[in-house]
Amino acid sequence: MIKYTLTKSLIKLSKKEITATTGSPSIYIIYKVMTHDDPDMIIKIGPMDIGIFFVPGDNETFGDFTYLKTQIRVDSRLKGPAKVDTLLHEVFHAIWAMGQLKSKAQKEERAVSVMATYMTQVLRDNPHFIRWITKNLK
Repeated sequence: MIKYTLTKSLIKLSKKEITATTGSPSIYIIYKVMTHDDPDMIIKIGPMDIGIFFVPGDNETFGDFTYLKTQIRVDSRLKGPAKVDTLLHEVFHAIWAMGQLKSKAQKEERAVSVMATYMTQVLRDNPHFIRWITKNLK
């Protein structure tokens, strides 16, 4: 078996080209998960652009938010309301981190206030995200 080094030059190829070159479509998927390139969608949360990636799940979690990579990953096997619910769950984790609601002992009123303010901004600045939610709830 030939080993391939995942490089920036590989990402410039399409999934079909990578499969033809390496013989494995999973190389493209692995590279996409390992990098912040080529998100499926970008949404603004507070001052940050967050890349949304729909990736094969690990059977342990349905999604995660990574502050340092400014990305949210959601299991690509999810459909409809489950997919929307998971993405919104991860958006709330991002809002929690950016609103500096790090302590579990935060007062409920402060937490709800910060979540409402950021969610208002997320919905206002991301009309494509609202369309995506509506489409996936059908």
